Amino acid sequence: MSPHPFNLSGKAWKYHRTHIIGDRFSGEWVSGNVFTAYRRMNDPGMKRCENRMASALDKDEPVLYSGVLDYVNGVNKMPTGITMTARTPTRVLFENKYVANKAERQVTC
Repeated sequence: MSPHPFNLSGKAWKYHRTHIIGDRFSGEWVSGNVFTAYRRMNDPGMKRCENRMASALDKDEPVLYSGVLDYVNGVNKMPTGITMTARTPTRVLFENKYVANKAERQVTC
């Protein structure tokens, strides 16, 4: 019998409740901002990009951010990925960075 996907497999959960706007940036736990993603999409995938935003905010630089979920033909319950862009008034932190919703580790930002 295969394990339920929300049970621990080894040391970590397989899935995360993931934020489009991260909770570390006051992103709310509401349905329009939270989606199911593989753990590896969230950390380290999206986290690497979020760290760039956090660094800019720590320097008192305002950050303009957008995150758009991607669904294949609009029929999947889980998005296939997210496209993220973040800018400060003086520089681009990352632009159209696609983070795939997959179980494998990936390098972003």
